[in-house]
Amino acid sequence: MGTYILFCFYESREMPSLPDDVTEELEDIEKIAKTDLKRAYQLCLKAQARYAFTPKECFFEIYAHVIRLLNKKNSIVQTDRAKKATEQDFVNEAWTPIMTTIFNDDELILKWGDSVPQISAVAKKRALPEEDVLGNRIDLRVIGKNNDVLAGEFANSKLGSFKFTSDHLKLLRESKVIFDNIANQRYTSNREVRRLIVPSFQANGLDGEVKIMKLFSPGLYTVQHIGSVDIPTNVNYLRDLRKKIIPRLNYVKYHTLKNANTVSNSLEKEARKKKKKSNSYERSPSYDDAEVETRWTRGTWFPSRKPSAPIIIPSDLL
Repeated sequence: MGTYILFCFYESREMPSLPDDVTEELEDIEKIAKTDLKRAYQLCLKAQARYAFTPKECFFEIYAHVIRLLNKKNSIVQTDRAKKATEQDFVNEAWTPIMTTIFNDDELILKWGDSVPQISAVAKKRALPEEDVLGNRIDLRVIGKNNDVLAGEFANSKLGSFKFTSDHLKLLRESKVIFDNIANQRYTSNREVRRLIVPSFQANGLDGEVKIMKLFSPGLYTVQHIGSVDIPTNVNYLRDLRKKIIPRLNYVKYHTLKNANTVSNSLEKEARKKKKKSNSYERSPSYDDAEVETRWTRGTWFPSRKPSAPIIIPSDLL
């Protein structure tokens, strides 16, 4: 048997709502924006100043960014401009300010632009030991203190379904590599593995979506579509920022931070164990100790770049 991934698509997953006072302010800004974008933008800036360097600042920072795009006649959200835009146009002008705002945290680093995660390179080399290989190049990597915790891919809307499908498959493979890296840490407990959620992000032009990967049972990976994350192109859809986009991206951030902490805690515990020479430090048996032999993960398959190369299935995939 190979690695199984079960697709469960749905749109209605409950997301944490925004604070009540923030919601009220954003609703007022949405109403004003329909008749006066400049005034709405000014209210966003005033709220940013009021909430500077607090968690609430990000909501108004994202609203200000989108309102600025809507107000600019030749911005990326205008139909004529979007038709001619490149992938980097969408990334630089539309997505970077949003993602930078969401993941603005001391524990996380954003790495943009076709870089290769070390864990991906290791996994690919393990799958193709006879080839001179490099891991997958990822458009956006969110990195914790020790390792990658999220992969993101972007494309322009002109490349069609082939590019979208290619990015989609690459993200699934990278999410699995990230998942396995966290799950296979020496001191990641079985309980943590069972509850582990690895998110991913994919955008095609201004239309984005969030998925999460989980383990349903040992070796059985599941992927769930959480929902769309589309940048509004009309002032009447500003409310989507409040109702869908920001809550879903905050959900992603929550799990990236949680996973980064899981890896850090495991590595710190391993380091402490190595320093301890006394047997008295050994922990007593627990429920997780009893399950330590459970094999939760499987190997990852990477296609060969060589023409007509045989399909090599890693031994730990079976």
